[in-house]
Amino acid sequence: MAHRPVPLDRCRNPSERVPKAGSLSLAHNAPRRRMRHHTPNATLPKTMDENTRLTRLEEKTAFLDQHVTEQDKVILRQSEEIDRLKREIAALAARLEELQSADAPPADQRPPHY
Repeated sequence: MAHRPVPLDRCRNPSERVPKAGSLSLAHNAPRRRMRHHTPNATLPKTMDENTRLTRLEEKTAFLDQHVTEQDKVILRQSEEIDRLKREIAALAARLEELQSADAPPADQRPPHY
């Protein structure tokens, strides 16, 4: 990321001062140093990082909301299926009890005259 020079009136250290555009100074031929302080865009990367971080958090939240909604639907279907299976088991158990309590002899029992 390139740093822009700081205007003369904003720089505390005289050795870092760069003349404003249009100035008749030889400073434009001097090698540019990397500016560490007092640059107007110094907070831009942090802001971009915070914006990126916020965007990622919002994306994750949206994904998790969708995932929770899908899981709720699956759980509801499973609950309905479990209720249906419980009713079916109860009906089969009642039918089995009726068949066992009937006075009719079992089909595989030998007749008494054997």
